[in-house]
Order: sequence, then structure tokens, then C-alpha cells
Amino acid sequence: DCPKANSYFTGIVDHLVDIQREDGSWRPGVGGDADVYTGAFCASAVLSADRKEFLPAVKGAIDFIRRKSIALINPDDPKVGPKSWQTASSAILFAEYQLATGDDIFFEDLKKCCDLLAGRVSENGRMGHSYDVPYERTGLVIINVQAHLAWALASKCDYKIDPKAWNRSMVEIRKSIGPNTGALGYSSRVPDYPDIPARTGAMATALAIAGEEPKMAKGFADALARYQ
Repeated sequence: DCPKANSYFTGIVDHLVDIQREDGSWRPGVGGDADVYTGAFCASAVLSADRKEFLPAVKGAIDFIRRKSIALINPDDPKVGPKSWQTASSAILFAEYQLATGDDIFFEDLKKCCDLLAGRVSENGRMGHSYDVPYERTGLVIINVQAHLAWALASKCDYKIDPKAWNRSMVEIRKSIGPNTGALGYSSRVPDYPDIPARTGAMATALAIAGEEPKMAKGFADALARYQ
């Protein structure tokens, strides 16, 4: 327990609550639809402070995300709907909210997000920004990682993970492990990629939460200790 770190964290959370916009969003650093996943991660940070007085700010963010992103999901068609970046970050927030508060009011939204991600895992396990897999259909494994983290957290809220989608995605995860680093690279096409923390740390977390692949999870942790 570090007083200096606690002070920094408290200041960050207070600042996020102060600058939240009236519609529940935060101003993203880039344009487009970044306000959705920016909102999800900001709200997750506020939620982690475990301060009851900040729950309205978290719910405000969730309401914004539901209006702008979740409302676009068609459960019968994974080709339409929000980008997978949005979908995964939203699912992570909804699951964290339910686990932190015991309130399952957003469970159906959580399920929609997780089902959409499962429907976007290609036959060879690759994933992209949306349904189509970019970069000559090689994709980018960070989407797989975020999907696994969303599924793992959702499983703690009684969501039933699609085992076929999980296992197909794990094929790409395994192929994206750098032979020189033991960490997750950009994709199976570029496994030894220098920017490894987000992919590697999030996947280790997902595996630990799900109770899957303990050897792989430890390998990722070891890689982070070596290179970061």
C-alpha cells in the first residue's frame, strides 16, 4: 500500500469525474467513435475507486455506451454493429460493473457484446476491427485478447462462453506468441513485435480469470518481467 500511488489514483479518478461530459461520455484524444471505448475505460477506472458517490458517473457512461453502441447490435448478424474495439471494452465494463456491485441490470447488454465477439472470430481464429479481417486477412491479435478478457470476466457473471469461438481464437493467440520474446506480438504474421505489454498482460489476465492455460499465463507473466 503506497500512499503516493493512492494519492495519484485518487486524483486521477476525481479528475475523470470532474471532466465527464453531460451525456456521460469523455472527450477522446482522437476522433471518430473513440468516445465509446474511451468512455468504457474511463468508467472502469472510476468504478475501481469503489466509491458509492461515483456510481452515477459510471451509470452515465454506461447509458451513453448503450445509446451509441449497444443499440446497433443485431444478435442475428455479426456483420453489423459497433466495432469490435467498442464491443470488447463495453463488455469488460459491464462485467466489471456487475462484479463490483452485484447488480445484473446490464447483463443482457453484456451478453450481446460477448455473443457478437464470438460471431466475429473467423474460421482460422483471426479477428479484425469489425466482422471483416484486415491486413490481407491476417488481423490483429489485440482484438482476440480483448475478446478473451471480456469472455473471462463475463463468465464470472454466469455468461456461458462459446467454447468453439474461444478455442478458434486461441489458435491465433498461440501463433502470435513471439519465438524470441515469449510475449504476444501484433499477429501471427508479426509475432515478434516490440510493443507487447497490453496484449501480453491482458491475455495473461484473461487466462488467469478463466482458469485456463496456466503454463501459458505464467509464460506471459515471465515475458513481461523480462522485457518491461
